[in-house]
Amino acid sequence: MHHFIDSLLREVFYNSGFRLKQNAIAQSAYDTLTASYNRGDNEVAMVTRLCDDLHGKDCGKAKIYAKKVHGNSSSSGSMVTFYNGSRKTMRELADMVIISMATHKAKVIFEKIAFVQNKKETAKEKWKIDQDQLYLLHNLPTFDGVSGIFGKQKDIALPNAFGRLGNYGLFIANGDMVFANAAIINALQNKETVSLDSIRKETTKNKRNSLGHFPFDPMLMEEFYHCNKHSYWMPLFAELPILGNCEIALNLYQFIRNWTQFNIGETTICRGRVISGELVSLADTFIKGSGIRKDFDYYRAETNDRNEWNIEFDGAVFVLHYDVGND
Repeated sequence: MHHFIDSLLREVFYNSGFRLKQNAIAQSAYDTLTASYNRGDNEVAMVTRLCDDLHGKDCGKAKIYAKKVHGNSSSSGSMVTFYNGSRKTMRELADMVIISMATHKAKVIFEKIAFVQNKKETAKEKWKIDQDQLYLLHNLPTFDGVSGIFGKQKDIALPNAFGRLGNYGLFIANGDMVFANAAIINALQNKETVSLDSIRKETTKNKRNSLGHFPFDPMLMEEFYHCNKHSYWMPLFAELPILGNCEIALNLYQFIRNWTQFNIGETTICRGRVISGELVSLADTFIKGSGIRKDFDYYRAETNDRNEWNIEFDGAVFVLHYDVGND
C-alpha cells in the first residue's frame, strides 16, 4: 500500500505533467458541458456527453473509463422504496456512480465509491432539491430495490461510515459543475433550494474541500509513517492532498483534482482488505454491467457479500484506475 501512497504523492508534488493532464481533462469537460448546456440538453444527455468526453483520458498512471449504460427497459433505473419518517416513498438512488481504484500487480489495494445525483439550475446558480431524494442520499436508510442494479432485493442497508456515499453534481449554465456531499446540501438548503453563494461561503468558512480530519481506515497511518520515514520531502501528519474526504468541489477543476487524487467517495478496500463486501460487490457489478471490466485487468480479495446485484441497470459509471505497477 505504501507504494501507492508514495507513487501518488510524487505524481501530485513533483510531476508537472500530472497537473497539466488534470487541467486538460477539466477544460475538456468544461467545454463539453458548455456545449451540452447550449443545446438545451437535460441531465441525462449532459452526463452521457461527459462520459463520451472523459472515456480513455489519463493522468499518467491514472486512467479514466466512463460509460453511460442504457438498460433494457424503461424501469431499469435504480429505483428504491424507503421510509422518509413514517411515509413510504420511491426514488432513484442516483444517476451516476464514481469509482476510484488503485491496483498493484493487478490486485485492488485501495478503492472508493460515490453515488452522485445530477441537477441543472432551476434559477441562476440555484438548484431545487427534491426532499425525498435528499433524505435518501443523506441518510441512506434501509431500502428495498424496485428496479435497476438493486433488482427486487429487500432490506438493503449500505455501509456509509464516513457519510461520503451520497452526493450531488450541480450543473451551472456556463458549463461548470459543483460537487457537494448530501450532508452539505441538507445543511445549506433554504426553502428546498440551495445556492452557489451559500456553498461558497461554507467552503471558505470550513475549508470543506481540504482534508481537515483523518478520513480513512486507521491502518493507513502506518503506511503514511512508512512514507515519512523513507521520504524526506513528506512532513509528518501533514494535511495531504490525497486519500482525503472532499465534501465540496466548487468547479470542474477542483472536482477532477479531488477525484484523481482519491478524495471522492466512501472507502471500500484498504491495503487490499475488503472494508465493505456490499460496496465492493456493488462496485464490481457497476464495472461489469457498464462493459468497463474488459478495459483493464484487476482482481479483488474475496468478499462474504451474499447480495446478487442486477447487472442490468441504467446510469453513468465513471471509473478511475491508478496502476501502481509491478514493483
